[in-house]
Amino acid sequence: RPTELELLREYVKLLSKKVQAHLVYPDDGRQDRLQGTATVSFAILRNGQIRAETLKIVTSSGQPRLDASALKTINASVPFDPAPKEMTVVIAVDFGRKR
Repeated sequence: RPTELELLREYVKLLSKKVQAHLVYPDDGRQDRLQGTATVSFAILRNGQIRAETLKIVTSSGQPRLDASALKTINASVPFDPAPKEMTVVIAVDFGRKR
């Protein structure tokens, strides 16, 4: 039987996959070939919603447009699957060059 820690890790891994699948790239970001990784933090509720006031950039990508898009990406990914418990998660939103 998986431990609580293993369940939480697996849940965060699924969140990360969903976030990358809903990536909101800035319109002019592709043309400008912007790349970077913004790390975001937010509280997720048991019902899969996020506590909006907790959504923030923890580590900047170095590109303000990518940071703003990382926050939009999280909002575009909601609702998440129900969380095992209310918790704060930290996720990297990666803007790599698309071919």
